Amino acid sequence: MVIVMTDGRQTRDPDAVDLDVAADPIHRQGARVLVVGIGPEISQYELRLIAKDSSYVFTVQSFEGLRKASRDVAASACVNPGEFIVRGHN
Repeated sequence: MVIVMTDGRQTRDPDAVDLDVAADPIHRQGARVLVVGIGPEISQYELRLIAKDSSYVFTVQSFEGLRKASRDVAASACVNPGEFIVRGHN
């Protein structure tokens, strides 16, 4: 699992890679990607390109709002609440 926190909009640099192309390798590895967009100028479209699943997209208006949203993010991140799983270990 990967949790990405972003200001919600890709910086338009000349050498910038399209978000779906940049996120593809981690998705091919089988990782679930949760994306948290922080701030007033969030692009839902871009967040969905990274997450590939809109149910893994979260948005907050500020870092203060992140504290309130952390429970929802944690609930989506945990396969079984209260259980910590590391791939390859029991």
